[in-house]
Amino acid sequence: MRLDRVNESVPPGATPPSFARLSPIPTFRDHPTSSVADITGVDHRGSPLRVDLTEGSGWTVLLFLTTKCAGCRDIFDAALNGARGGLLGASEELYGRVRVVVVTPDPSEQDPRAVARLVDRDATTHPVTVVMSSAAWRSYSVFGPPFFSLIGGAIPRVVTEGVVVSPEQVCDSVATAIEKVSSWTRS
Repeated sequence: MRLDRVNESVPPGATPPSFARLSPIPTFRDHPTSSVADITGVDHRGSPLRVDLTEGSGWTVLLFLTTKCAGCRDIFDAALNGARGGLLGASEELYGRVRVVVVTPDPSEQDPRAVARLVDRDATTHPVTVVMSSAAWRSYSVFGPPFFSLIGGAIPRVVTEGVVVSPEQVCDSVATAIEKVSSWTRS
């Protein structure tokens, strides 16, 4: 399918409209499509790794990314930048309050050396867990990257999820969802 044929109002050979101003639509609003499950997998060195999510460990944003995905690079960079400018660092409200976990496919589907190149360059600065787990992709019904799920609340649940467009969009979606859930508990 040619991109200029998706929208018939775009003449052949003309540049189609930009996607930059589009807003992602979460896959659900207030009705989770997946339940919370702990994640088991390995780190990029092959060591077993478990991410506990079912015990109510606060807020966690899961970022489902691959090194093969062109749209994932900026998200990887933002997530692994542990300084104030990182994925959630731009928000005083979220910094230090939300745990960030990057989930890539298993080493059989994702080159661990490519993950290591990204993780090891920022190893001393990022407070981000990176787990390689295709089972997590299945558990959270993720069909392609970049995708995110926010886990949290008094009883751990998937609060919101959707396609990632930009680091800023993830930050905004997370802040909005946390505020909404917090307002439920205040009412």
